[in-house]
Amino acid sequence: MIDKIYALQGKEVEVVASGVTYRGVLIEVSEETVHLKTEMQWVSVPVAAVSEIRGVDEAPASSVEKFVDSSFYFNDDDLKGS
Repeated sequence: MIDKIYALQGKEVEVVASGVTYRGVLIEVSEETVHLKTEMQWVSVPVAAVSEIRGVDEAPASSVEKFVDSSFYFNDDDLKGS
């Protein structure tokens, strides 16, 4: 894992931490923080909150979010009213 992080330094990455995805150039990873240079500002993310660091060209992990059509919750009788 450390080799992958070193390979990503200086490159554009996505860092997933506490459900938020940050995108920027990976500057440094210390024992306590991950430092990114984003388009607008510098971002420091606590290492303890980070769940993934990946290159922007890598496919994101599958999302927990799923689309559920409203027909799953309602049938025709529900929509007609009482």
